[in-house]
Parts: sequence; C-alpha cells; structure tokens
Amino acid sequence: LSFKINKNRKTRTMVSGVSFTSPRYTAEQERADRSALTLKEKTMLEAEVFGMDRIHLPEGELHLEELSYQVETILEETPVEEKRVLEQAVKICPELVREETDAVKFLRSVDYDPARAAQRIIHFWEARLDFFGEERAFLPMTLEGAMADDLEVLKGGFGMTYEAPKRDLKGRKVMLVDRSLIDTKKYGRDPLLRLIFYTAFNAVRDPQTQIQGTVGVIFNDMRTFDRILFKKWQRIVSGGCLPTQVRAFHSGKREKKKEKKGYCFVLLLMVGFFCFLFFLVYG
Repeated sequence: LSFKINKNRKTRTMVSGVSFTSPRYTAEQERADRSALTLKEKTMLEAEVFGMDRIHLPEGELHLEELSYQVETILEETPVEEKRVLEQAVKICPELVREETDAVKFLRSVDYDPARAAQRIIHFWEARLDFFGEERAFLPMTLEGAMADDLEVLKGGFGMTYEAPKRDLKGRKVMLVDRSLIDTKKYGRDPLLRLIFYTAFNAVRDPQTQIQGTVGVIFNDMRTFDRILFKKWQRIVSGGCLPTQVRAFHSGKREKKKEKKGYCFVLLLMVGFFCFLFFLVYG
C-alpha cells in the first residue's frame, strides 16, 4: 500500500498497488505447501477460514441475570453524550428498547462480555437512527412499523436474503447477497440500507444465531458496485451493531445460464441462406 499526499488539503489518500516483479506463487508451490501441513495444522486452518474456531460457552453454566445487570450498570455509567440516541429511545419507546435490545441477546454475540455488549447496544440505536431517521427509528422493526414506506422496494427484490430453515453444517444461518440485484439508481441508497438492516435484524432474532453467528455468501457484480453503499452495508452486517457476529464471508460469481436462442437464430439464418443459394444455382 502507498499513500498519496495532497499538500493543499493536507490529507492522505490510500492507494493500493500491485507488484509485477514479486515472485509468482504457482499452483505447484501451493500443492507442495498443502501437502507439507500436518493434520492438526490443516484442521486449524480450515476452522479459521470457515469461522469455526470459536468455542461456544454453555449458557447453563453462566449467570445471565448477573451479566445482564452488569450491562445495565455499564450503560447507566456511560456518559450521556456517548449514549444520546439510546437515551432518546428509552424516553420515546421504553418497551421497544427492552424487547429489541435485551441485554442477553447482545451478550451472546460477544462471548458474554458485558462491556462489549453495552457498546453494541449503543451502536445499534445509533445505526438505527442514521438509517431510519427520527420519524421511523423508534418504531418496531416490522413491515407495519419502521418498514411501512419501503414495501415497494422489498417486493422488487434488493439482493439480500436468508432462508430461515436452512443452515450450514455447523448450524449457522447463511446470509445471501447478490450485488447484481442491488441497484441504487432505481431506488437510491437509503431504502436499500433500511431493507438490509431489517433483513439482517430479523435473521439474528433466534438465540442459536446470536451464539453461533452467521455466514455471508456474496455474489459479486462490479457493474452495480456502489462503494458508499457497500461501506454502510458493512457497518450493518459486521460493524458491531447487531446481536450476532459474521463468522465467515465467502465471495464468488454467480454462473449465468448460457442462452441458446441466439445461436439457434444464427444457425437458422445460415441454413436458410444456403438453401436460398442452392435453389438459386440449381433451381
């Protein structure tokens, strides 16, 4: 990585670079390195790549009431300027705060660390206000509540979904993201961000997902890539504002079925042309 300095504005712009002179890592070298790994090393690497290296603590051995009390104590002792949105939510919709930001949900997502859970609750309400605004941030996260004005975008498909009954081999919920369907020109960024927040929030409502985390599968399409939208999307999914953690991300490209209609049409034209020539010469 290199930095380009703007002398007038006194800022630095990070620029990525690719070296054409560095040694090439061939497929043969990769196979040799893989074969040299011990079984223990292979198991550790696979667990790290697929996000399966986390040890889940059994909740039966934990004092959840005591941990929840510690979270509430930390929130009470947090300076007002650092929890302004949370304080606003408590005044406007106290029951919704207790329901949607219950301390136990957030404790599960941070290995039962009260300090991190409290920080995540604060970030949750800050993100909610940023994406939904004053009018809808403090409404229930339902289609009839905060999402009432975005139903048209939801029906049109916006590129992010999850299948509730289906999980991976480790029992984790899989979030599917298709960038080719995320079109900011059609709807704008704000409705899409609200839909992403709504979908992700509902995907992590169950305790199993809060404990084990989620897995993301992204189908890339650079034709519709929006850097600003992607940065804000990262804040929602893996930025520490939801009661879960993304354990692994897998990126790929969706295969498109080859259309045979064009080839058939060209073939028919060629056959017709040769038939025309045949009758023209011998007819």
